[in-house]
Amino acid sequence: MGFVYAGTLLLLSSFLLGWTSSNVPLFVSIFLVIVGVGIHVALIKSSDIND
Repeated sequence: MGFVYAGTLLLLSSFLLGWTSSNVPLFVSIFLVIVGVGIHVALIKSSDIND
């Protein structure tokens, strides 16, 4: 869940600091959130298989 929180904080801070004219922080934050969700789902699925 760390990637999701990092992406959310980066997205929030980019809007608060006015970095909306640059796409780099937006793409990085979306990438972090997607990777975090993917890792979370993979961990949940692997723990379901082992139970």
